[in-house]
Amino acid sequence: MKALTVIPWFLLAIVLNGVALKVLWGWFVVEVFSLPALSIPNALGLSIIARLLTFQQSDHEEMGPKRAVHERVLTAILWPLLAMALGALYRWLA
Repeated sequence: MKALTVIPWFLLAIVLNGVALKVLWGWFVVEVFSLPALSIPNALGLSIIARLLTFQQSDHEEMGPKRAVHERVLTAILWPLLAMALGALYRWLA
């Protein structure tokens, strides 16, 4: 995957992380702790800070660089979607 084609996917992943944080924050944190809801820009900022604080370098040496990039892009996009789906399921069951 060329660098220019990867950038939009990572930007999409950043936005999805912000949206997931906003939705999950509204579902769980606002109700439990009576804190204010987050706006999308605030959620994006918190998402970026959390990513910086919890960054872990994974070892992708055994796979080719192209596959490693594909895996990172796929993980970055699917993780917030999975988090929102699990949050929705928990909220529905509770």
